[in-house]
Amino acid sequence: MKNCLIFFCMILLTSLISFAQNSNELMIYISPEGNDAWSGALPEANESKTEGPLASIQKALEKVKNIRNSDAGDKTIRVVLRGGTYLVNAPIVITPEQSGKKDNPTIFENYQNERPLISGGVKITSWNKEDNKYVADMQTINAGKLSFNSLWVNGERRQPARIPNDTNPFGDYPSKQEFFTAKKYEYIPESENQPGTLKVFYDEKDPIQNWESLTGSYCVLFCKWAVPLLPIRSVDTDTKCLYLNVPKNFWFAVIFSEGQRFYIEHLFEGLDKPGEWYLNRKEGKLYYIPLPEEDMTSAEVIVPVVEQLLLLEGKPAENKFVEHILFKGIEFAFTNFPISEQGQFDPQAEVSVSGAIQGIGARYCVFEKCSIQHVSNYALWWRSGSQNNIIRQCHLYDMGAGGIKIGETANAETDGSPSPSTVEEKSLYLYKELGITGCGHNTVENCFIHEGGRFLRAGIGVWIGRSSYNRVAHNEICDFRYSGMSVGWCWGYDPSSAHHNIVEYNHIHNIGKAQLADMGGIYTLGISPGTVLRNNHIHDIMCDPEQYGGWGLYTDEGSSYIVLENNIVHHTLTGNFHQHYGRENRVVNNIFALSAREQIIRSREEDHISFIFERNIVYYDNDRLLGSNWTNKKWQMDKNCYWNASGKDVMFKNKTLKQWQEDGFDVNSIIADPMFENPDKCDFRLKESSPAFHLGFQPIDVSKIGLYGEEDWVKLPEKYKRIPCPISSK
Repeated sequence: MKNCLIFFCMILLTSLISFAQNSNELMIYISPEGNDAWSGALPEANESKTEGPLASIQKALEKVKNIRNSDAGDKTIRVVLRGGTYLVNAPIVITPEQSGKKDNPTIFENYQNERPLISGGVKITSWNKEDNKYVADMQTINAGKLSFNSLWVNGERRQPARIPNDTNPFGDYPSKQEFFTAKKYEYIPESENQPGTLKVFYDEKDPIQNWESLTGSYCVLFCKWAVPLLPIRSVDTDTKCLYLNVPKNFWFAVIFSEGQRFYIEHLFEGLDKPGEWYLNRKEGKLYYIPLPEEDMTSAEVIVPVVEQLLLLEGKPAENKFVEHILFKGIEFAFTNFPISEQGQFDPQAEVSVSGAIQGIGARYCVFEKCSIQHVSNYALWWRSGSQNNIIRQCHLYDMGAGGIKIGETANAETDGSPSPSTVEEKSLYLYKELGITGCGHNTVENCFIHEGGRFLRAGIGVWIGRSSYNRVAHNEICDFRYSGMSVGWCWGYDPSSAHHNIVEYNHIHNIGKAQLADMGGIYTLGISPGTVLRNNHIHDIMCDPEQYGGWGLYTDEGSSYIVLENNIVHHTLTGNFHQHYGRENRVVNNIFALSAREQIIRSREEDHISFIFERNIVYYDNDRLLGSNWTNKKWQMDKNCYWNASGKDVMFKNKTLKQWQEDGFDVNSIIADPMFENPDKCDFRLKESSPAFHLGFQPIDVSKIGLYGEEDWVKLPEKYKRIPCPISSK
């Protein structure tokens, strides 16, 4: 009897503890098998089918809003999504009324090891075979008005029909045979009588014809650091000229030059290769040539029907924010990005492109262990007024443009301080507060971000615009056609509200893919005091080999007062560190190794110290140590270790070390083998007897770089195969 009483008390105590732990929480369940007429109080339907989970996220949001406006508004609200697909035909919108509290957030999370998918795509199932092609009637989807630029078969993105064909998926490391050649351009600006036009004169050897579907196709132009996607209006086969539509924001003069490459996409006459597809927008028919292993009776073919999946819509100018929202364990997939009749063009980084998930006035919001994949735009964009948000351990991949954008392209509002007058004051000027419309204090940590630029080729892994106090750490970023990261958005020495950004412990690799130019593993712009790039591992950075600019660390266009320290940069095409122009950047305690061309590049010469270069190891195997301009002596270099593994002399712009030292540079530097463990296998750890230690060089712990956590998560990148970068045999 005594034992029974003890057992009963233990059960009662456990129940009381459980009740105490959960009494401050309210649960709402959603399931694809649910019903919006039910309360959502149960994870599955009862036996009588009178009660159970809701069917839609929109209905759950109505309940969240009602709860927040009730006496229970201070409780934690958990919206639990059962596994399965939640198809949306318009973005899910979360407003300030659904915000949580600091200690009692609104949580959207997966149910017990299940993976819910919020999808903006529909399946195409009815196919008819015509010769080697399969055809589906699209008239029943969106009343036959559907227009999309991406398509997925069995979870893999497929290439729109193009001429010439590519030899590798999405043109990775392309050959000359994959392109036509633009011999010259003529730009005719918009006028009252005609729209803007770009005339592209192509090579007489290019077999371009006046194909029937040509006027419904796009010209994909690879122009240094941008890839305009321009509709073709007509062709003159006599003069070898394409007439292209252009958008109003068309920036012609800088990015176009003779000999650039292009191909034609979304062309029915180009539908000749397995894995290609074509949408006849006029007839509403979808054509596809399956791969040999694909059975179209069972293949899952998905086309996107919405541009955005989730919007966090605050009103920061009115001091109204979406706050304390947590998303955990949820998948987001399948979005469209429409191209207008004038085409799509951004001057850099596909900066105007929307995010599949987008926040304005979002604060203290978290995405944790979520995935965003198979999108045609950017995965996520924190816009104006978005502060103190976190993206943690998320998997972002197969993106039409890029991964994550933080901030806007214009300065945040100032704090009312007077504008600085002198150059020195401008250089050190900071906006003291972000204000309610500023964007900053956001974190991107422990994320795997890869396979970008699949449709809009100049998208990048993480872009930080005029935004400050952000931290990007412990991520793996790879397989982009332009830069891995971009920090700042200001050309020259005007004050910028992009400063105090920390980029650390990231693994950035396989960037460029020999497609674009003037890019880097990490690319910076403008004055940015307090910004630090440290402990990053950057390698396999390859631009278009016939152009310029596949650099590891690239301080461009007035980049100033930035610290670059403890980074390992190796196997780049055109240089491991390049400063175009800037002021007093500190390049300290880095390893720069085995660039295929120059190792360290300094371009524009100005009447101030461009950078301080100290305690670095520069290891190379050619005769190209320093590149570009080194004449005005406005730089500082000392305590560095240089070594030419080819056996050739180490020369500083045709000067010996002694002659270089007589000019006042590298007075305490040495020419010596740094004694890496195994540089041939990219093991740049230093042996204990390394002479670099006598210069004050501090070891860089590679084990702390990149992803961390569960073994499955850390090893996830190993599951993705990529074409090896041609500049590295490692």
